[in-house]
Amino acid sequence: MTRPTLPPVRYALLAVLVPLLAACNPDTSAWTSGKAAPATPSSGEAGYIAPPRITGVFVGSDRLTLTGSARASSRVRLGPPAGEATFATADSAGAFTVVLPRSADVRLFGLSMAVGDRAVQSEGYLMVLPDGQLLQLRAGGGAWSLAPASPQPRLLTVDHDGEGGAIISGSAPANAQVSARIDRSTVAGGKSGPDGHFDIALSEPLRPGPHSIDLVADSGRDSLTVPISRAEPLLNPFRGQRTDFGWRVDWMTPAGGIQTTLVFDRGGQP
Repeated sequence: MTRPTLPPVRYALLAVLVPLLAACNPDTSAWTSGKAAPATPSSGEAGYIAPPRITGVFVGSDRLTLTGSARASSRVRLGPPAGEATFATADSAGAFTVVLPRSADVRLFGLSMAVGDRAVQSEGYLMVLPDGQLLQLRAGGGAWSLAPASPQPRLLTVDHDGEGGAIISGSAPANAQVSARIDRSTVAGGKSGPDGHFDIALSEPLRPGPHSIDLVADSGRDSLTVPISRAEPLLNPFRGQRTDFGWRVDWMTPAGGIQTTLVFDRGGQP
């Protein structure tokens, strides 16, 4: 699926995502989506190696067990901006498992693997929420959730920059046409992929203030009121805040700009 980017004037969010502030140098109720965030489509490039991916998570009382796929027998590294990294070795089929302790805080990680003398980075930053929900943050793109396809459209995240350039992301039936109405005006549309994930880049900026967002598809609709505000300057690589609607995470992109990801609580569903 071709993923949209924020409108061209939103320069701060157009960088290609790189390791989380140089933290990714390479050296366990349950739900599993059965999917992973898409790899950059570079199969025709000489020497291309598919990056590691997280494919599921088991949420225990005191730990999270992450499962993923990587190059067979490669060394996988999950590293935070500060602190010790967690390592795993992929088996002969490329499967690996990483165990993290539960935390009451939002956490961001860089995911990479060592293949020979090469370090292969996963696209985006892995965000882990206190409830065990996992999302892949992408500079200039919408957050990728491991939530499975849903029978009707569901708004899961909104990503925006300081100028109001925005992408909304969510789940829907596979290969469904989804249109977005902002404040009762249809402004954009898109199509979900085979796994039900969709991204829709809005053609008009979201100015500060509350906005009603309606998603419409043949299978149904979804509506939420979304508060938009500019991020305050960051003293650290990211800032996570619990809100009335879910979570707000302001994070620094590789280009030095600030991107905001809003994650919505949807009835306890991951």
